[in-house]
Amino acid sequence: MANSTNSLNSGTNNSGTNLIVNYLPQDMQDRELYSLFRTIGPINTCRIMRDYKTGYSYGYGFVDFGSEADALRAINNLNGITVRNKRIKNIQTPGSYYSLFPHVLEPSRVL
Repeated sequence: MANSTNSLNSGTNNSGTNLIVNYLPQDMQDRELYSLFRTIGPINTCRIMRDYKTGYSYGYGFVDFGSEADALRAINNLNGITVRNKRIKNIQTPGSYYSLFPHVLEPSRVL
């Protein structure tokens, strides 16, 4: 775990290996998220999104795996687990998350 600092905060993201993880406990730290997902395979980056002034967790984060196979295994094995009375769910690649939205908004549907 000599590269743990780098594994938590830096690196490049491949859309097939980068996962968004939703419904995280408010008091969860980056290290805990890293430890949980590290059980699946090597991690390039891991970060819980927070307000930069207050440190308040937004309740979601990103985990970027070394391979697409590990990312898929994480989706299948960790989606829906309970951590401190909070059920982690909707683990998916950000690209699949945004594909749920319509590509073109019709003016009649905006208002």
